[in-house]
Parts: sequence; structure tokens; C-alpha cells
Amino acid sequence: VAVVGSGYTGLSAALRLAEGGAKVAVIDAGQLAAGASSRNFGLLGRQFIPGFADLIKQLGLPRATELYGLCNDAFAHVNALIDRLDIDCDRKQVGRFIACATPSHLAVQEHEHALRAKHLGHGFRLVGKDALHQEFGSPAYFGGIVVPEHLTLHPGKVSSGLARAVRAAGSTLTGDTEVTAI
Repeated sequence: VAVVGSGYTGLSAALRLAEGGAKVAVIDAGQLAAGASSRNFGLLGRQFIPGFADLIKQLGLPRATELYGLCNDAFAHVNALIDRLDIDCDRKQVGRFIACATPSHLAVQEHEHALRAKHLGHGFRLVGKDALHQEFGSPAYFGGIVVPEHLTLHPGKVSSGLARAVRAAGSTLTGDTEVTAI
């Protein structure tokens, strides 16, 4: 099986195929495991756009819950994969702070995250203006929301770890080779 691209998607597909017994070759036009996947900001969370409240309005609660369930599954899958492969990627649970400039923005965010807590089990904490200094260095905002489970990680180390695992599973990886036809 030929896998074109050595980003997170290509390497994850190659690993799954190789662990399932397939003979896999990963081919990338550039340097292996060094493209955009290795240089992103390194945030890992359960975020989907549009928000959960908007999806409920557009598609109904069952479908919105199903779609956000995919976010939960992906978040769990990536964490389990990092653990299973023992990838040292400086992963830390640091949370995410959503700064709200107005009372109405804070109300919208509180509603959004209350729905996520109720229907998806996501945690959040409301931060009022009086406690803003504990989370954020600017007094310019009205308040905010803390989403505690979000993580940071070193994306380049994740890419390198996936590439090592793909090689260890018996696959070949070839960089600087453009695929011009299939």
C-alpha cells in the first residue's frame, strides 16, 4: 500500500495498515515528517466549528452530539496513540482560556460550555472580571472561560515519533520524492 504524505494523517494511516499486516511505503514530496503537521501550534483539544449550540440549532441535539462525539473520540485517540507509542512530546495539560470582551460574549460562551458540560461531559470554569488576573495578564476583558482538559505538545516530536513507529512496524519511508501519478 502506498501512502502519499508523511504528516499526521499519512503516518497514522501507514501505522494502522502496517500493524494490520500490510506492506506499506510512505512517500513524501518533501522532508519526511517535517511539513505543516510538525510545525503547527501544538494545541490538542476538543473544538469543533461551528460551536455546539449552533450545531444544535442547525442539526438538532442528536446530530450535534454525534459530531462533537467525534471530537471526543479524536482527542482520546491521539492521547492513547501518544501513550501507546511512548512518544516524548512535552505534552502538558494547560487548559485553554477564552477571553470575553463584553458581557454578551461571556454569556454566549457560558451557554456554549454549559451545553457541552451537560451533553458531552466537557469541563469548564467561568472566570469573572474580578478573577481575571489569575488566568490572564490583561484587565481589558470582561471575563472568560477556562477549558481545563486542553493540552499543549511539541508537534515536531509527535511527527518524529509517528515516523519511528511506522518504521518499527516494517514500513518504508521515502522523502523528497514527488508522486506525479497514481
